[in-house]
Amino acid sequence: MKQRLIEALRQKGHKL
Repeated sequence: MKQRLIEALRQKGHKL
């Protein structure tokens, strides 16, 4: 259930 967090980080430029 961390898809929302991952999407937010991806938009910032993170690649988790």
